[in-house]
Amino acid sequence: MRCVSSNRTRPNSPGVSPARRAITGDIDLVGSLMVNYRSEQQIHDNQDPNMVIDAVSRTNLRIGVEGDKWLAAFVGKNLTNEKVLSYAGNVPLSSSTFGINTFYGFVERGRQLALEVGCRF
Repeated sequence: MRCVSSNRTRPNSPGVSPARRAITGDIDLVGSLMVNYRSEQQIHDNQDPNMVIDAVSRTNLRIGVEGDKWLAAFVGKNLTNEKVLSYAGNVPLSSSTFGINTFYGFVERGRQLALEVGCRF
């Protein structure tokens, strides 16, 4: 199934939506696989050339079963466990006071695994 309107993908919509396949008359197998790619980018406020991070891709997966009134699924995010800096900056006063240019940064979340269960009423 594609999310399209006038042969154009809608904003904030994936090109392909999750798949659904009937296992029995009352139970469906559902799943989605998403690969997110981000090209090389600068993450430092002052455009420091040392703070350009390489391109990275992350894989997310959701697979489960659904009935009319319930669902159970395994959810995995960043399955390749990529460690990526999302922001970096200079430590205040480190260069002027101590003569050492030091940095701090924020690392995005690593692998996340979860079991999703739900009931509709």
